[in-house]
Amino acid sequence: MTLPGDVPVWAVTRHAEAKKLLIDPRVVKDITVWTAWQRGEIAPDWPLIGLANPPRSMLTVDGSDHRRLRTLVAQALTPRRVESMRERITELTEGLLDQVAAAPGDTVDLKALFAYPLPMYVIADLMGLAEERLPRLKELFEKFFSTQTPPEEVVATLTELAGIMAETVAYKREHPGDDLTSALIQASEDGDSLTDQEIVATLQLMVAAGHETTISSSSTRWSTSPSTPGSATSCCPARRTGRRWSRRPCATPRRPRTC
Repeated sequence: MTLPGDVPVWAVTRHAEAKKLLIDPRVVKDITVWTAWQRGEIAPDWPLIGLANPPRSMLTVDGSDHRRLRTLVAQALTPRRVESMRERITELTEGLLDQVAAAPGDTVDLKALFAYPLPMYVIADLMGLAEERLPRLKELFEKFFSTQTPPEEVVATLTELAGIMAETVAYKREHPGDDLTSALIQASEDGDSLTDQEIVATLQLMVAAGHETTISSSSTRWSTSPSTPGSATSCCPARRTGRRWSRRPCATPRRPRTC
């Protein structure tokens, strides 16, 4: 297939082949081994440069460097931390579903009302990001993932994203809390710890990986879920009791104050 700028790439779409590639030692993440990169064919303002050459993180390194980062990040992103968010995620999900069910008209935009806000709320809670940053983060990540972002906006988008994460890390160094950013700052192994640049890159990686994929998967799930013909809210009644559907009062998601 061909990416913007007539950059040729291979797309692996089958699980068996993807598994073989992922465990093949000849396949590495280092962008400097990419022939097109070596020849200088990938410009700094290429629309997908943020995906092809992101800051140093587990996504971009191999071998001992990857093991080091994974070990430190694993201290912060623990099963206990994820499990502790179950109640909050349930609350957010229920509140958004109620808003979908209460939306006027015969049709609703599930992506806008549910698929987009849920992962952003969850990621913001997880990382301790300020809620007021969410609308701008939405705009930036839409540009980040788009192949249509004008070249003059690519570098500015990447710079602003890194700046938001850097400001969050700086704030959490002074005001640590029970969140992933603070835990990444505190993570240590044999006297080694993550640099601020590595923490920023890790946060960006988690937002990128956890946001867009969740939007796509939840949107697809909605589109394939059975519904009752003629019912605008049949796909999302808030609760089912016995054999009858019932709806709780609409609840607006509330988030704790953060940095």
